[in-house]
Amino acid sequence: MLSDDVYRFIDHLRYEKRASIHTISSYSNVLKRAVTVLEREFDNIKSWQSVGLEQMRAIQRDFNFNDENIKQSNNSVAHDLYALSSFFKYLIKQGELSDNPCSLIKAPKVKRHLPKILTLNEIDVLLDYEPKDVFEQRDSAIAELLFSSGLRVSELVGLDLKDLNYETKEIRVLGKGSKYRIVPVGEMRALEAHYKVEKQGGFTSLPLEAGNMGLNDRRDFIAMFKKSIEDLNKLGRFDLSLLWTKSMDTYLNLPNANSKYK
Repeated sequence: MLSDDVYRFIDHLRYEKRASIHTISSYSNVLKRAVTVLEREFDNIKSWQSVGLEQMRAIQRDFNFNDENIKQSNNSVAHDLYALSSFFKYLIKQGELSDNPCSLIKAPKVKRHLPKILTLNEIDVLLDYEPKDVFEQRDSAIAELLFSSGLRVSELVGLDLKDLNYETKEIRVLGKGSKYRIVPVGEMRALEAHYKVEKQGGFTSLPLEAGNMGLNDRRDFIAMFKKSIEDLNKLGRFDLSLLWTKSMDTYLNLPNANSKYK
């Protein structure tokens, strides 16, 4: 009975909420751990309606450590409890629970960090750079699109040139929940130059390989992106090819000058 409700909730996330594969995988792991705790420590618990303070404390204790018995951060524990709470809210909407058992315990405090951002000067330096070859032209087009449209990195790496409408200056984006939306693009100078290369047979699409990018990958991407610009500015020069090699190739799995796209 416990697992049956979990499976129904995961199907709800997958087919109705159209959640990402990362969300589905994360929530599945959290709920499986909760079921394991209940089955291991409470033989009399056969349904989620029977979960009370004692059971929630046992689940929270288990969430404090990972599979290698290493202490988890407050952020990780809070995330797991949030996932469990979302499951309980689903059961409440289904009329199978009257109250959320997560309200019986207190989640750990979460440290919130201010995001690291590029300065206006750093953005100007990046976007004003004149590419030296088709690969730097590609890099400039991607950087320009990233800043002029406000796309998420995960959205940007899934684009093809056919998604761009140069007449209306709009782009068709597949975003969260596997839903498409139309986004206006402010600056298209580098994109138009890249499109000419593509028309001449240089590329058939923006050569991006998304891979499996989780939250840490996107956060690391931005941090590395900013650090690369700072390092190159300290050297008194700005080389986009160096920037790309140091940051984007690492986190987006982009082909470099020695790739099949050469």
